[in-house]
Amino acid sequence: MNAKTAEERAHYDWMGYVGNFIAVIGLIPLPFAGYNLGREIYAFSQQMGVTMMGGFLSWLWILQAMLIAVVFLSANYYLWIGMQRIAGGERYRGAIKWLLVVLTLGVLVWATPHNPVVTPEEQTLIGSAFHPLLGVMGVMSAKNTAVNLMILATFLSFILYRRAGKGEPIPFTQHGISARIVLGVIVVICLILVGSPVVYVIQEGLGEPSRLLRVALTALHGVVIVAGAVLAFRDRGKLGEWLILGSATFVVIFFGVYGYLVDSATRIGFSVYQVLAVLTALISVTAIDVYLYRGAPDIGSIQWGKMPSRAQYILILLAVTFTWLMGLMGYARNAIRQHWHIYEIVQDTSVDAFTPSLGFASWVISVCVLVFLGLIGFIFWLGNLGETKEKKVVDSVSVPTPVSK
Repeated sequence: MNAKTAEERAHYDWMGYVGNFIAVIGLIPLPFAGYNLGREIYAFSQQMGVTMMGGFLSWLWILQAMLIAVVFLSANYYLWIGMQRIAGGERYRGAIKWLLVVLTLGVLVWATPHNPVVTPEEQTLIGSAFHPLLGVMGVMSAKNTAVNLMILATFLSFILYRRAGKGEPIPFTQHGISARIVLGVIVVICLILVGSPVVYVIQEGLGEPSRLLRVALTALHGVVIVAGAVLAFRDRGKLGEWLILGSATFVVIFFGVYGYLVDSATRIGFSVYQVLAVLTALISVTAIDVYLYRGAPDIGSIQWGKMPSRAQYILILLAVTFTWLMGLMGYARNAIRQHWHIYEIVQDTSVDAFTPSLGFASWVISVCVLVFLGLIGFIFWLGNLGETKEKKVVDSVSVPTPVSK
């Protein structure tokens, strides 16, 4: 925004794109890692899990949901704006509105609390502690489904952005035997990931209908991944990608809906298959797409620097939101220990052994975020100051003119 020349604008626009790319690549695995951490906490102590999700920290998760919504919507919006600087990106504008619908619905479900904080009068009007509609959208079946669909939509935005300036894909057969070997190895890895939880289901027996469905859908998704690779080998890679993404979407939605028909313990197990379906879809589709568009003809080059100012504000919003979110969730992770030094073994009875309130912690973390970003800005200012002085020194050096004989 402060660039004086077209060259500087292009340079910092490229830096913004790379920063956003790294941030979103780091964002996509975080829900998987967070879910795994939640399972570990509940497996270790249900009291810690209940304190984290349903106790005094429950309001913190509403803040977390809103911040994650800001991150997903902002990152996708930046990509959609970025397509304007790529010749050929306009052909994907029709798909953006559908991606926006998926993200918006996912955000609404993700941010819906199971039991809203209401007054006794409002609870009387509702009829119970759970709203008849919000209570349905507030359980983990809906939230796991929503966040996985949001991840798929974000991944699809990246795929469309990557293809924006490219022409027709290169046939897979032109990449030689090495491409087939690499894709084959990735397919095997995806099959191992998808099939890993099935082993435990088979050991427990297949008497229950839910177990049969888990094995059947897992096998179906594995077959679709193999079929997608075969289609890529036969120069139908784009069709194979859509089949894999469609299969992952079906698995996520099916287990999300079916989760309302089973008990809570079974419902928790469904989320594992949703996560693995999405994760293997991301891995396999990325492998296929990299080869399809490697060496593909360019429709037009990227016009770095041709971005509106609102795109740069989006990057600032992402930086603040990411930093604030990390601080708040770090507080949540440590606050569930409460006054236990070593949880449930050694109790800390000192006067300082207390958990700060959410309001106090939010103020402290907000100040830390401002200080951190202020230090980052100071470092950039120092770097820019050095470059400015160096440029002035170079400009002030007089070049001697040759004396004519």
